[in-house]
Amino acid sequence: MSFAKFFLTFCYIGKIKKAPGTFGSVASVILWFFVVGCFASQQISLLWQYSFWAVFLVVIVSCSLFAIPVYAKKIGEIDHKSIVADEVVGQIIALQLPFFLIYGDDNFLPEYLILCFALFRFFDIKKPFIIGYCDRNFKNPFGVMLDDILAGIAAALVAAVLLTLVKL
Repeated sequence: MSFAKFFLTFCYIGKIKKAPGTFGSVASVILWFFVVGCFASQQISLLWQYSFWAVFLVVIVSCSLFAIPVYAKKIGEIDHKSIVADEVVGQIIALQLPFFLIYGDDNFLPEYLILCFALFRFFDIKKPFIIGYCDRNFKNPFGVMLDDILAGIAAALVAAVLLTLVKL
């Protein structure tokens, strides 16, 4: 068992034959939900929560940048569909960035999770604008991560706008 394979496939979720990116995103939503639930039960401030996720994302991206070349050498493809660490990063960004808009509103949490998941998957699959440009033109470990980071940011921005409109 290779650590790079285990890590990049997010505990082998990326090895699922059909829609590994979607399953990687679903696993990320579940992870985020439980971690945020633990934070809430311990009454951890929003600042500490954002700090935790920032460190989490930096570690995942940094480790991925080193693991992708190792894994790519074994499978012969730099951005293989089994690599879902990039989906994990993008989905967490999509969930966490606009979270302050619903913080403490448990009644809205299911809709929030669905909205952020759907928006991230849309931007990750369709790859509009700069997201698609990066996906097509950066065929290296940084590019593997970058398009999903941008998709997560785009999803977060759209979610923030929609959540702001709903709260008006």
